[in-house]
Amino acid sequence: MKQEEQVGRYGKADRVLHLAMAAALTAFCVPAEAALPAAGRVFVDANGDGRLSVGEEGLGGAVVSDGTTVLKTDPEGAFAFQADTDPMLQEGEKPIVTLSTPDGFATTTPWFSRLGGDRAQDMAIRFGVKPEVQTRPFEFLHVTDIHWVPDSSFYDTFVQEVTSVPGRCRFAINTGDSFSCDHYPPETAWRLSSCAFDMLNSLNMPWRITAGNHEAIGGDYAINAGWTSTHPRYGYGLFWELYGPLRWSFTHAGVHFAGVDVMEHPSHDVWSYGSSKSAIAWLQRDLAAIPAGMPVYLFGHCFSDDWLPVVASANVRAVVYGDGHENRISKWGDVPCVESGSLCPTAPAEYRGYRVFRVNADGGFDECFRFPGRDVALCLFPRDFRVGPRPPARLCMTGYGYGMPITARTVTVTVDGRPAEVRPDRPSALWTGFSARLDLARLPRGYLKAVARGRHNRREVLSDEQLVLNLHGVDEAPPEAGEVTLRLGVCGLQAAAEVWVNGQKLGSIAGPAGGESPGEHVARRFAFAVPPGVARRMNAVEVKPGVTAGKPDPIFLDYCWMEQGGAVFRDMDPRLGYGHFYGALRTHYIDLKAPMPGREQYVEHAETHTVP
Repeated sequence: MKQEEQVGRYGKADRVLHLAMAAALTAFCVPAEAALPAAGRVFVDANGDGRLSVGEEGLGGAVVSDGTTVLKTDPEGAFAFQADTDPMLQEGEKPIVTLSTPDGFATTTPWFSRLGGDRAQDMAIRFGVKPEVQTRPFEFLHVTDIHWVPDSSFYDTFVQEVTSVPGRCRFAINTGDSFSCDHYPPETAWRLSSCAFDMLNSLNMPWRITAGNHEAIGGDYAINAGWTSTHPRYGYGLFWELYGPLRWSFTHAGVHFAGVDVMEHPSHDVWSYGSSKSAIAWLQRDLAAIPAGMPVYLFGHCFSDDWLPVVASANVRAVVYGDGHENRISKWGDVPCVESGSLCPTAPAEYRGYRVFRVNADGGFDECFRFPGRDVALCLFPRDFRVGPRPPARLCMTGYGYGMPITARTVTVTVDGRPAEVRPDRPSALWTGFSARLDLARLPRGYLKAVARGRHNRREVLSDEQLVLNLHGVDEAPPEAGEVTLRLGVCGLQAAAEVWVNGQKLGSIAGPAGGESPGEHVARRFAFAVPPGVARRMNAVEVKPGVTAGKPDPIFLDYCWMEQGGAVFRDMDPRLGYGHFYGALRTHYIDLKAPMPGREQYVEHAETHTVP
C-alpha cells in the first residue's frame, strides 16, 4: 500500500483534475535544469471530501516544494514551477511535490504528489486542507529504528497503547531505519519494509518519516545481500517508492516541524554517513518561508556539525534523531538533541520504546521515553553509572519513572542488595528523574546487580536489572589457566584485515582471491591463539578492515567469541540482540569470567563501569 492510499486524517487522493492554472509565485530558489513542469492549487476543502468543489477557495501563501525549490502559492492558492529531481535520487525516480501543511489546518488529501506518470495530472495537482483547532500544549510521538522483526506481538502492544486514548497525540514522526533494507535481498527488503509501513498506518494519526542509513541502500552491507546499483530500488529507490519524499515540513499550533535526509552519496554505487548538501540547502529555504522566531523542531536519522549553522540561524527548540538505539538527551550548543532508543523488540530493554513529546505554551517541551505495555515504569540508565569525583568514592546512578509518584519513600535502588540513597528530581509533566548514590566501600568485587523498585496502587514496580562490573580499578589475568582461543566470523572481506586483541596485533585475515563476489554473504571463519601475556579477564577485540580503491572494505563481524577450558565467552556488545555485530571498526569486549547475559540485561565493558 502506497502512502497516497492512507486513510484517516490524510484522506484519499482526488484524481479528478481540472482547471488550467496560471500562477504568480513567490520562489526561494532557482530550479535545476533536469526538471518536470508542475502546477496545481492548494484549496480550503470546506466539505472535507478531498475534492475541489465549486465555491471552495484557494489558500494563498501556502508553501509547496519539490525537496529543492521552496515556493508560496499566489492569493488564489495556485502554484506552477519546474520541479527538480533531487540529486540524492537515481535515474528513474521522479520529483515529488509536497505541501507544507499550513498552521491551523489539517490535510484532506495526500500531502504529496509524485510527478511523471501523467502530464495532465502533473499540471493540476490538488492539495486540500480544512481548518482545525490547534492549541498548545499538545503531544506527539517520536519513534525510530524499528528494524522490523516479523511476527512480533511487540508492535501490536505499541499500536494498542498509543491508540487507546484517541486524540492524545496529534501526530507521529519516525526518524528512520524502519527495516534494515540493505541487509536483505531486494524482495525481502520490500516485503518487510511494507510491514513497518502498514504498522505506521495503523496508528490512526498523521505521520511522517525521514530516511535512515539502512534505507539508503548502497552502504557497507548491500553488496553482500544481493543488491546492485542498477536495481530500481537501490539508493533511496525503495524509500521513494514506499514512503515518498526525503524532506518535508508542516506547522501545527504555531510550531514548525521539518524532516530531512542525512546521508551522503559520494559516488554512483556508494552511500555513507555524512551531510546531504541539497538537504541543508532545502532546510535553509524552508525556514526562510516561516515567520521569524517561530519555534522549530528538526528531525532526521543523525546529524553532523555541517547542520549547525542552519540550526543556529532559527529558533530550533529540539533536534530529534535516532541511529544510536539509545535513550538520551544532550546539547548541541544551546539546542537540546533528543534520541529515542529503538522501537525494536530485540533492542536492549532500557532503550526499547518510544518517546512522547509535550509541546508547551512557549514552544519548549517536556518528554517521556515509554516502554510499550508498561503504563507504570522505572528505569536505570547503565551508561550513566559512574564514580563520583569527590571522596569518599561513591557509585552514582541515574534513572526515571512515569505513571507513579517518584519520592525517596516510593522508590528504592539497590546494588547487590545494598540500598542506595535516592534523590528525586523536580517532576516534569510526563515523568520524574532521580539519582542514587552508594559508598563503594560497601560493594564487593565482581558483577553486581542494580535494580530500582517501587510500589504503586498496591503492586510492585521493578526496573530491568543492570549489571555493574566492579574491578576496583585493577584488571585481572584470565581467571583460569590454559590456552585462550579467539574465534571470528567475518563477512565482506576484500583486502587483508588485521585482528587485534588488547592493543596487540595477532595476525591478518583475507577473503578468497579477488575478494568476495557481489551478493556473497558468507561468514569466513578464523581462529587465533591468544598469547598468555596478551589475554586478560576483560579483552578488547578489534578487526581493522583492509583498504580497496582507497576506501575501507565494508566488512562486519558475524560472530566473535573466546574459548578457554571448554567454555565459550561471547562478545558483550550491547547490540548483540540484533543478531550480528555490525560495524567492523567498533571494539568488542569479551569477559573470560562471565558468559554473555540474556537479552533482557545490558552489560557495559570494564572501561566504563570500573570502580576504584
